[in-house]
Amino acid sequence: MALETSTFRTGEALFHEGSDSKSLFLIKVGRISIRKSVDGGYIEIAQIGPNQIIGEVGFFDQRTRSADAVAVSYCEAVEIPYESLKPIFDPAPDYLKKIMTGLASRLREADEVIRELKERLGENEIKIHTSAEAEESNEDESETQKILKQTE
Repeated sequence: MALETSTFRTGEALFHEGSDSKSLFLIKVGRISIRKSVDGGYIEIAQIGPNQIIGEVGFFDQRTRSADAVAVSYCEAVEIPYESLKPIFDPAPDYLKKIMTGLASRLREADEVIRELKERLGENEIKIHTSAEAEESNEDESETQKILKQTE
């Protein structure tokens, strides 16, 4: 199965909190803000850049999206349906699946704690990433290709 790259403009959502989880995204270009809604706005949990994946938690725990994912710059992302990952994950031992489900649950809980803390502290600003961070994530370009090959 050939996976296609989608483009997203600044401010465009890849998915919304509470929506069904059916795929993950491999970010090729740009930055994505992971956000939790609060009264009158949002709190940013993280920013994700090139060669990073978003939406993987839903694959492991089969629950709805835990946050919004919004492009903070022009982005290119490859959407990988969960169905294409099942042949890789299904043969894994049950104990490994339970570990991954537990980790997904803890990550959801940690995101909620971060949201609550930031809301209490009034930190509603988008984190600015340095150019050094952007260069560092570009060094892992070959990782993108490895991930895509495994899902084909």
